[in-house]
Amino acid sequence: MILTVTPNPALDITYQVDHLKRGVSFRVTPLAEAGGKGLNVARVLAALGNEVSATGPLGGANGLRVRELLEKTAVVPKFIASQVPTRQTINVVDDSDATIFNEAGLPQTEELWERLSHVILAARAKVVTICGSFPPHTAPGTLTKLLAAARSAGSNTVVDTSGQALVAAAQAGADLLKPNEVELAEATGENALQAGATRLLGLGAKAVVCSRGAAGLSAFTPSLQVNVPPGVRLHGNPTGAGDSLVASLAASLAKTGEIPTSKPELTSWLNRASALAAATVAAPTAGAFDQALYQKLLEE
Repeated sequence: MILTVTPNPALDITYQVDHLKRGVSFRVTPLAEAGGKGLNVARVLAALGNEVSATGPLGGANGLRVRELLEKTAVVPKFIASQVPTRQTINVVDDSDATIFNEAGLPQTEELWERLSHVILAARAKVVTICGSFPPHTAPGTLTKLLAAARSAGSNTVVDTSGQALVAAAQAGADLLKPNEVELAEATGENALQAGATRLLGLGAKAVVCSRGAAGLSAFTPSLQVNVPPGVRLHGNPTGAGDSLVASLAASLAKTGEIPTSKPELTSWLNRASALAAATVAAPTAGAFDQALYQKLLEE
């Protein structure tokens, strides 16, 4: 089983328009989904046929709506009730790109993070993913505590976050980190891709997979470096492509139980992840992917 942790869930609202222009009125039909990076990961994992549970704090009307939306999926809920209302995000997608408005969310209590640690420990998952931002004013060390709970449970860990949290995840010995190029540079202060990844590995991470947009993916371990081009370049909604990368990598880690030690195996991991990310761009919302396109890309 894979457990996805979303420290700052959201109700995602997507509006699709032909061409976004400032100062213009649009009539739209909203698409609502359970959001936050970890919940996107969970929905993709479930669609791939993995046994997956999702946890994180949910509160208020948006939190209730997130629960209702996930009832339509195979994701097993392990959420923690919170007095803090769940945030909302707005994603406007047109014919060329996506424009996203992310609410920051509201602070959670220390007691809630303790409860979340107990959920992670009790799950005894093969892999625990911790994805996305933490609410404002979250105490330093919270991510480290969550990773410690996963380690105590015997779980491998995949972390997709940014800033000092990315550095903290490396120091805590996360098995796999998944920043993009900008996040890697900002967290490490290194403009060179390899230098940034090497720093995170030196701090304790076992592997770093960096998403590079049109340049594809680059993966680093203490003994390997692998680069793969993007599966295919598509116009569509890029929101959630990185979450699908995480889902694919987590599924591979759950299957093998360890980070690859050979270049062919690591390349295979990246090729599958790249294909899934491309198929996600072709889907209307984050947390979904075009099944037919994914299979086609895998065959190719």
